[in-house]
Amino acid sequence: MAKCMIADAPRYPGANVVFEAHNMKVFMTPLPTTWFDYSRWIYVDDKAGWLRQVTETDLQNAVNRKQANLPLYKKKYENTELLLVADRTFNSGKLVEAHHLAVSNPGFRAIYFMSYPESIQRVD
Repeated sequence: MAKCMIADAPRYPGANVVFEAHNMKVFMTPLPTTWFDYSRWIYVDDKAGWLRQVTETDLQNAVNRKQANLPLYKKKYENTELLLVADRTFNSGKLVEAHHLAVSNPGFRAIYFMSYPESIQRVD
């Protein structure tokens, strides 16, 4: 959608273009030429999106990937806790906690899920 928006963006003041996708409308109009040096825009390609609740399957898949390194962790450290972080400042991490999540613990002292920057919960 971003490429279409750039290609079809209005080019003269007063013109408007409306883009519709995924139950969303985006209204675009160019800034007046008197704002030529306006520099407060930032590109948010991977910063805007919708949150969804994390599922037990999401978390269990992440735990299973970390399980392969558990013997190495146990050689170096007596107790190993696992913190799974979803960074909500990026689209790839737009996950929020759900109530009563539980995953199978392969041997970590505890497993936590953090929906950064807002919340953390124990899930084992």
